[in-house]
Amino acid sequence: MSELMRDASGFRLVRTSEAPAEQLIALLQALADDGVSTFSKDVALAREDLAAYRAIMTDREAGRNLPAGMVAYHSFHLQGPDGRLLGTIRLRHLLTSHLAHEGGHIGYAIHPAERGLGFGKLQLQLVLPIARELGLGHMLITCKHENVASAHVIEANGGVLENKVLSWVIPNQWFRRYWITL
Repeated sequence: MSELMRDASGFRLVRTSEAPAEQLIALLQALADDGVSTFSKDVALAREDLAAYRAIMTDREAGRNLPAGMVAYHSFHLQGPDGRLLGTIRLRHLLTSHLAHEGGHIGYAIHPAERGLGFGKLQLQLVLPIARELGLGHMLITCKHENVASAHVIEANGGVLENKVLSWVIPNQWFRRYWITL
């Protein structure tokens, strides 16, 4: 799978277990500080016990010890040719009814200081062959309706808008639902 995770210009996806410790914690902290709530718990655990955090991420990839309602997923980080971590992307192996409605197979975020530079598009592009290798024939990717930048990332990677749905969880929040055929 490692050859699938690299592009010609030296950018690559690295697993959480392979990511440089200080950079991983800094990326998680930047995303948590930016309001990406998923990473608040992650950064707290990574700071407290990085080995335990990495073990949890390895278990989640293998579908072991998953909390109720969670599905197995791969967690990767976009690493630049200079070694810096620029973003994170999670590839869920399957969809629950909630994920099929508004979560999708993919969750991703780019370091706030690195947004608008094409890294979201590249990160998604690099994970698509991995999804194909895992046996997914098509993937659902969603974004908040007002997140035009994310919509462009998805569309640039072949996403076709199916519809817009009202969130089951966030009041008055609409999500765009896209499908990418692999």
